[in-house]
Amino acid sequence: MGKIAPVDFSGYVRTHNNAIDLVAQAAGHARMAGLPVKAYILKPASYDLFRAGMELIMKKPLDPVSVLTFEGVEIRKGGRVQFESLIIEYYPKPEIAN
Repeated sequence: MGKIAPVDFSGYVRTHNNAIDLVAQAAGHARMAGLPVKAYILKPASYDLFRAGMELIMKKPLDPVSVLTFEGVEIRKGGRVQFESLIIEYYPKPEIAN
């Protein structure tokens, strides 16, 4: 059995903001796998880094209560006890009736 080729992220230009690059990589993987993503949940420090990076890229301050999205998927701030840098919340798969 042959090896499966890795997902090609060569077209993505890194921002050097780890939180933005992490979400972009997860979005690329979900797109390649055809998985419907409901939300990306970042731990609080990563969420703050993501928000600050987006303000730099957009060259304007973001509304503190605005909902952040990346490629149409909501970015949420996780709880303070969240250990993982990123949790991906998927839409449930529809059940197929026999």
